[in-house]
Amino acid sequence: MTVHKGISPLIAAVLLIAFTMAIASIFAQWVPDLLDNTQQSVSDTSDTVLDASQARLDISQASYSSGSGNITVVLQNSGQTEMNNFTITAYGEKPVQRNVDFSLSQNGIATVELNTSSKPDRVEVSSRNLPVSAEEETIQSSGGSVPSPMTNSDFQVKQ
Repeated sequence: MTVHKGISPLIAAVLLIAFTMAIASIFAQWVPDLLDNTQQSVSDTSDTVLDASQARLDISQASYSSGSGNITVVLQNSGQTEMNNFTITAYGEKPVQRNVDFSLSQNGIATVELNTSSKPDRVEVSSRNLPVSAEEETIQSSGGSVPSPMTNSDFQVKQ
């Protein structure tokens, strides 16, 4: 009859405690970083939500010139925070989208021109730095060209 011996219960308890302490020390170094990152992420998100709640973007006019093929959109920042980095999309037979980088301060007005192949059904403008957008479905038509101090460009921003 052969008797197999295992490790003594005292050594097993010491190894178990040592293993538990090693795992605890790894988590003790990792958890504070995780909490700091999570706290910073929540803080950044709440700042963005607060800014977005104070932002308001309006399209005060949208007109299409069949002569030049340009749609002119007049934007107004009616909110209490500055907006910048806009995406303008004209939806029609063939949607056209442009990203533009300019700032629109509080109560600021900007005129944006976008070259399209046909009169769009609607125009949407959104800010890329805040979750704010505006949409206009009533687009005025004109046969001539829309007056513009800038030429030879399919996209213009005037402030």
